[in-house]
Amino acid sequence: MKETDIRPKKLYGKFIDLLNKEVSDKFKQARFKKINCPACESEYYTPIFRKFGFSYCECRKCSTIFVNPMPEDRHIKDYYKNSKAIKFLAEKIYQGTAQARKIKIFRPRAKIIKNLIREYRLSNYVVLDIGGGSGLLANELKRLNIKCQLIEPSECLARMCSAKHIKTHNVFLE
Repeated sequence: MKETDIRPKKLYGKFIDLLNKEVSDKFKQARFKKINCPACESEYYTPIFRKFGFSYCECRKCSTIFVNPMPEDRHIKDYYKNSKAIKFLAEKIYQGTAQARKIKIFRPRAKIIKNLIREYRLSNYVVLDIGGGSGLLANELKRLNIKCQLIEPSECLARMCSAKHIKTHNVFLE
């Protein structure tokens, strides 16, 4: 797979420009708070890189990578609710690359999940896709008769998924 199959250079460049501007504008007034690992609550983590002005850390206990310090929830919610960059990603990039993403990314992931369900002999389960985007993984799981629900914080992406008859929770995991 070539990166341009799922991220057309010109469109992806415009998305990154929108994202940089939005993040700079929306989070410059935000208050940031130090947090423990959101997965295991460990207070032991190591800074590993910076991206879009945010510091990312890796938990020394469970290896979760997370933003720390992180903006207050209200700023994150406002960003996902009103983001022009996410809307552009959904409408221009995700829709235009859906077939390539489905075949090269989500179909193989769905098969891995199916094999894990079989390996662990699960019978009463629902796969929860956190940050399910446009619902491509959920559709591939449905095709394999695997129950799936999404948590998607972006309103425009959540609407896309609901329109595809995917059970979607337009909330934040936290």
